[in-house]
Amino acid sequence: MGMMSVLIAMAAGLQSQPATSQPADVGAPSIAWRPSVEAAVSEARTSGRFAAVYFHNDWCIYSIRLNRETLVDPGVVVMFERFVPCRVNYDRERALVRRYRVAGHPTIVFLDGEGRAVDRFSGYMPPREFMREMNAHLEYLYDRPGLEERLKQDADDAEALNRLAVIHAERREFDTARELIARAEAVDPRDAGHVRLRAYLSFARDAESRDDKAEGLLWYGKALPAQTDPAEAAEIHLAMGHMLARRGDHAEAREHLQAVVENPAASAELRKRAGEYLDRIEQRERKMMERLLFDSSDESKGGGAASEDGKEN
Repeated sequence: MGMMSVLIAMAAGLQSQPATSQPADVGAPSIAWRPSVEAAVSEARTSGRFAAVYFHNDWCIYSIRLNRETLVDPGVVVMFERFVPCRVNYDRERALVRRYRVAGHPTIVFLDGEGRAVDRFSGYMPPREFMREMNAHLEYLYDRPGLEERLKQDADDAEALNRLAVIHAERREFDTARELIARAEAVDPRDAGHVRLRAYLSFARDAESRDDKAEGLLWYGKALPAQTDPAEAAEIHLAMGHMLARRGDHAEAREHLQAVVENPAASAELRKRAGEYLDRIEQRERKMMERLLFDSSDESKGGGAASEDGKEN
């Protein structure tokens, strides 16, 4: 397991109960914000880390929610320890906004030890999604260079291919990720450590967002056997069941949706949605049967009239 995988596992273990809009408890772990960008960059340079500059303001609802719900989460706090963090008020420090070309808030800009912007992302996210996004940037900034160097030394390094595919997939650099996945599958068909799972899920979610059912089912189908977490497997079953139902493959859709309903690890919300999809399938099939019976009855009546007229139906 790589350093980033260890880190995100630790962070996940420290996650609190579902976040509320209330501020963090006094004494709870908190992000150690440095006093200025200059101080953060200086520390980043001497420590070999990257600075994480959080641009926010006092009135934006998304900045407020990120502050109250996400940045106080213990798992998120742990992830920030891999960076040198500082905060910048978007409205009061316009020179920094212009220097780093920040178009909105909340935005996190990652700086190297020379103060150069090397990566960024924007928007409010709840803790779990934010941790996934942060992990993608952690791996890109800290792990990618070494993995690329390994590939230069050995073009068939399966671990490097798998991990780089994941890094690019989670950054939505899908063309590069697919090329790496194809190479990885050729040299490491088994993927015993299920490293490619995250790439498969990224491909599947992207296809789902584009309503490409065939591609989504392809990647979810690759992801499902690799997913060892029953709760996460339930999410894959639900997505596949929904897409299959919309495509008209009701029998196969029912199998996936029933797997969610019968999965004790699935959340109540997932089981409810699966039940609703199953009800819709039943309603559609009932309507189709009623239509067939109606059409059959109508043809029968038409056939009798046609025979009297001596005409073919």
